[in-house]
Amino acid sequence: MVESLKYMQKIDTGDHLVLLYRNEGIGKIVASFIAESLARNESCMYINGDTDTDEMLEFLSRLIDVKQALDEGRLFILDKSEAYSKHGIFIPDKMVDLLKSESKNAIRDGFSGLAVTGELSWVLDYEDGREKIIEYEWKLNDRVFNGHPVTALCRYNMNKFSPSMIKSIIELHPFIIYDGMINENPFYVEPEGYRDNKIEEYEVISWLKNINHFTKTKSKFISDIEKKELEYQDLFNKIQDGICVSEVNDSKKEVIIKKANKAAEKLSGYTTDELIGKNISSLDPTPGLADLASTVPLGFETTFESELIKRDGSAVAVEINTKLYEENSKRYILTVARDISIRKKYVEDILATITNFLEIHDEYTKGHSEKVALLAKQIAKAMRLPPEIINEAYLTGLVHDIGKMLIPENILNKAGELSKEEYGKIKKHPEWAYDAIIKNEALSEIAKNAKHHHERWDGKGYPEGLKENKIPIVSQILIVADAYEAMTSERSYKKAMDKNSAVRELLACKGTQFPPDIVDVFIEKVLK
Repeated sequence: MVESLKYMQKIDTGDHLVLLYRNEGIGKIVASFIAESLARNESCMYINGDTDTDEMLEFLSRLIDVKQALDEGRLFILDKSEAYSKHGIFIPDKMVDLLKSESKNAIRDGFSGLAVTGELSWVLDYEDGREKIIEYEWKLNDRVFNGHPVTALCRYNMNKFSPSMIKSIIELHPFIIYDGMINENPFYVEPEGYRDNKIEEYEVISWLKNINHFTKTKSKFISDIEKKELEYQDLFNKIQDGICVSEVNDSKKEVIIKKANKAAEKLSGYTTDELIGKNISSLDPTPGLADLASTVPLGFETTFESELIKRDGSAVAVEINTKLYEENSKRYILTVARDISIRKKYVEDILATITNFLEIHDEYTKGHSEKVALLAKQIAKAMRLPPEIINEAYLTGLVHDIGKMLIPENILNKAGELSKEEYGKIKKHPEWAYDAIIKNEALSEIAKNAKHHHERWDGKGYPEGLKENKIPIVSQILIVADAYEAMTSERSYKKAMDKNSAVRELLACKGTQFPPDIVDVFIEKVLK
């Protein structure tokens, strides 16, 4: 009982859980869910099902004053006919509307939200019962949990469902309770997959996304992991991502590693013994990490890309998920790091290949995109931007001109003056680049940056006439890098400028065409 209650204390308002069971009694778990929901000041709705309600109430009475909770309207017990099938049949949309309405009523009555636990095994009695259950569960995820303070524990007796139905139930719940354990569900599928009838496509997308964000539940139970070191150490070291638990030392402005798994050892090149006691800034030199850890609120969680400095001094690209929590009045950071160097190299290689096609189409821009990319990367580094933005600047530089592949070669390489119509086609290339790149969701920021690399600081650029800091920072960098590289390169219609002449041009147009801060950084720290 104490074990069940302890895990229920980790549940947050808005969590959607499924309790899968066979013949075992689940009264303790359901009672713990209700008790903790009431402790969070949530109004709680219990709906009868296969669960032995009398047994559940017996367990619940050991945790709370059940009669008082019922009398005060904090807890209400409903039969399935009063909740799921008010109209004589089970209609998913009606039940979804009921939960939304009850959550609003709960807020109106001074509660922090609504908790509900119910069972749907009986819906299988309908001819289309399986479809109704699936429809109900995905609509909960799509229409309730995203915008209403509702916490739900759905109960399913596995003896009453086929394996394929159990698979669907698992995919519809972000959290699973099975065999007395609660876990985040890496096989959860986003509701869009069901709404758009693209379940298999979204299975892959959702599973990969969930694996990348696998730390949410682990962070909820990190205190239990530390208290049961021997029990969990094997699992800790089998996880393929590097995991570190670090203590925040506010007075010294340090973040010191206290624990690391075997994958962290492989990722960093240090042994676990060498990692323990090491300041995290020696692995990730991003400025201000300790200051950030000292000031952000407990529960703060973020995911970002960075570069990990290995023992041999080399750098490896990583995706990092961190969450701040407190244990025994000390602040800790749970960090999960994943090596994404291969993935990033594939992206770079693909984008470089695309750029090569442009160079075949336009011989005078051979090497231009790579040079712009390198300059953009240098500028971003000199500005001390985060590693993911530095990489974004480089990748955008590689593909910023791919829209030119749609411009006839005779216009691109025309030696004389362009006609108004020809210049109009030239001006379309940033939008064409955007249209091509945006089709890949993972490259959405790169697409946006490429779209705006011909804007001007004074708002007289194209395609949208963005002004000053309305222009994305990477696009601002590209405006300078692209112009400098173009000025210092020979074209069919002009000779190359020398470095000093190009610098004079940048300074002359600083604050009108070119972003002034970017020009200053470029001249003072990159060209120097």
